[in-house]
Amino acid sequence: MNSLVEQKTDINGHLSRVRKFYKKWFKGKFTGSRSYGNPAQRLVSPNQVDEMIQTIKRTNGQCPQYMSVNYKILYDGKIIVEKIEKLFLDFDSPSDLKTAYRDVLDAYNIVKSLGAEPLIVFSGSKGYHLYVWLPDPLKMRDFKVFTYPTFLVKAEIWIKTLYNVLFEKYFDTLDKVVLEPQRISRIPYTIHQKTRNIVAVLDPETGEKVDVEKGIELLEYSVNNPLPKEVLDEVWLDYSFKIVRPRGFRKRKYTTNRMPFLLKYVFDNGVGIGARNNAAFALALFFKLRGRSKSEVYNILFEWNMKNRPPLPEREIQSVVKSVYTHHYKYFLSKEKLEREWLDGVL
Repeated sequence: MNSLVEQKTDINGHLSRVRKFYKKWFKGKFTGSRSYGNPAQRLVSPNQVDEMIQTIKRTNGQCPQYMSVNYKILYDGKIIVEKIEKLFLDFDSPSDLKTAYRDVLDAYNIVKSLGAEPLIVFSGSKGYHLYVWLPDPLKMRDFKVFTYPTFLVKAEIWIKTLYNVLFEKYFDTLDKVVLEPQRISRIPYTIHQKTRNIVAVLDPETGEKVDVEKGIELLEYSVNNPLPKEVLDEVWLDYSFKIVRPRGFRKRKYTTNRMPFLLKYVFDNGVGIGARNNAAFALALFFKLRGRSKSEVYNILFEWNMKNRPPLPEREIQSVVKSVYTHHYKYFLSKEKLEREWLDGVL
């Protein structure tokens, strides 16, 4: 572990060996432009990568070298995310680097157990970065939205949902601020301007920094072994069942009549023991918020209850409907996060 913070490098000699890595890091799994800066960001297209590398060569070791985690475009005069390529996690522990390493290795092993191959990068100073690639880019059309600002709001909720599905806990050294799509991160195989350490890819087996050739190999392996689609199916299930008020939309009411996917599944198929009351509450509130009367909702839930395994006693349905119409609930399931037992009962 000591070599992680002691290794230094000659700037010019170092850059002559990492040109290939920079190009692969820029391209990633898909195609598109990214933002680059030291640290002020500017948009760089694929045909400007050589120009970016020249800038790195000229300024490396003198100032930070950052690149956007995801693909970006210029929208309304601002650089904004166009496609989500990967999940980025930042583990920092200024007083104890070993604590951050323990957390990033724990996260690495969890993701690896799901069938993906994350990439660990030493930040050059007080922590580690973990990158987890997606099998397909996440775009506006995946959220059925038509403006990039709305896409950003939806994508941030989705990224946090992805994190919760993967880990179900927050690590002590995790920087939670990075769980949003606009993030930038230090480019591997550049030099930290303060410590003079290399920002380098780590071998997860040994915890040691690897040379550029091995770094390219590990990068390609991670890009080609993204999260399985089965994992993302669970993320979309969890995401689609959330009705939330994103930042900037606090006073706007949720008015769509479309039933979220998971709720429709519940409505069509019923649920088992452990999920029936929560499901009844969610359905009752959904119909109440769309203008149905108390008696209408009771009749709807009475028929739906026949699909449950086994059906709830009739008095339970009456109690749920009474509670929903007595209290001023605004958004179902925004009060607390879905419990794992609830999803188990549904599926």
